[in-house]
Amino acid sequence: TIVSSRLAEDRKGPARPKGRLHFAEEQRRTAIIQQRLEKIKALPQEAGTTEAQSPSSGPLATRKDLAVILEGPALLHVLNDAALELALFRILHQCVAVIACRVSPKQKALLVRTVKKCIRPLPVTLAIGDGANDVAMLREAQVGVGISGREGQQAVNSSDFAIAEFKFLKPLLMVHGRWSYRRQAKVILYSFYKNMVLVVTLFSYATQSGYSGSTAYEDMLISGFNLFLGLPIIVAGVFDRDVTREYALKHTWLYSSGRSNRDLSTAKILKWIVEALVHGVVIFWLGFYSYGGAGVYNAYDRWTWGTIVFSAMIQALQVKALFQTDTFVMTQFPLCTAAELRQRRQEGRLRCLGLFEEPCCSRWSWTWTAWYCSIAFFFAFAFLYSDFPDALYEDLPLNPDYEAVPHVTFSLASHWLLFVLVPITVLVLDVFQAAVDTLVLPPSDPIEVG
Repeated sequence: TIVSSRLAEDRKGPARPKGRLHFAEEQRRTAIIQQRLEKIKALPQEAGTTEAQSPSSGPLATRKDLAVILEGPALLHVLNDAALELALFRILHQCVAVIACRVSPKQKALLVRTVKKCIRPLPVTLAIGDGANDVAMLREAQVGVGISGREGQQAVNSSDFAIAEFKFLKPLLMVHGRWSYRRQAKVILYSFYKNMVLVVTLFSYATQSGYSGSTAYEDMLISGFNLFLGLPIIVAGVFDRDVTREYALKHTWLYSSGRSNRDLSTAKILKWIVEALVHGVVIFWLGFYSYGGAGVYNAYDRWTWGTIVFSAMIQALQVKALFQTDTFVMTQFPLCTAAELRQRRQEGRLRCLGLFEEPCCSRWSWTWTAWYCSIAFFFAFAFLYSDFPDALYEDLPLNPDYEAVPHVTFSLASHWLLFVLVPITVLVLDVFQAAVDTLVLPPSDPIEVG
């Protein structure tokens, strides 16, 4: 059933009479419109708040056989009137489709604003257009998608994303939008997590050093902390995929994870905070007891002990980044052509790790490349920094007491023991926590629900 707006029909009618008849006819039509508007305003308002109601139940349930066609002249009487906007939206909310025709660019923007005003909590609106008359609508929506076509580039220049054809909107949302959301969530949570672990170990050291203000790690190592750990999570933030493109297009319900903000929810953030606190305490005390506490209470051994713990912490956080990565390729050289990739897949020489079988591209092996390069970069930085010529220590703000410390540190068995023990301990804690989430707690990931 297509319900057409009746407000505009009274503005049309037969040909307008002239003179007094014209004035009287206009008054009559205006009176009729005002009566109908008053009836709409008089509708009960208790169901008009639409506070996160289900689209399939309740007084505002969507009817699959109902649609509405709105025209620009009718919207002139509705928009910018709070009561009428709310009453209109109660009707539109029950429709499976709403068509607005013969509307001005300003009215398009006002329709988007009405949606944002009448729904609580505030929804994320998307507008898509291909011409200059869509610019106001694209700017009003939180997400604007412009289509580059025959009507020029005005819409594309005013949008957040640009596509060539309308059919690309579904992959943009269901595939790339979902991948981007999950990648950014991982990068954000991991960035806060690793810095919290560093702070927890420094605070734990302060409790054992009498709050003297001394630091467990050399200042240049702390300055390069994010450099040592940046590459693996950046690669995951660029390339990581939890499902394939085909799976995401087929199972569109996966998109709900972004709409409900599951990956950046309060519970998810608190979980990462607790993990950071626990991992920081575990890393410090494993280092403390493995070295007998000598590095904490001895000024000369402080840099040696601090380098041992710092190295083990870097390795543990690298393993944490790998644990958060869903897809990567084993035994695959990073560079290969598409034909070679198909041949290796047919021969069974391409092995994919992940939740689902993926026609993996060779770029996934960059995960391992970034991991190895980050570890090598840390060791190279420590050696180069400690081996600076003595003349440079006088001109640069370097620590002369740190000279040759990495040579001593990396030759100790306790260093390599912690270098292996700490990452394994952190990994066991993560696996245990993941097992509890899977077996005991209700599933929160839409893939598990499906």
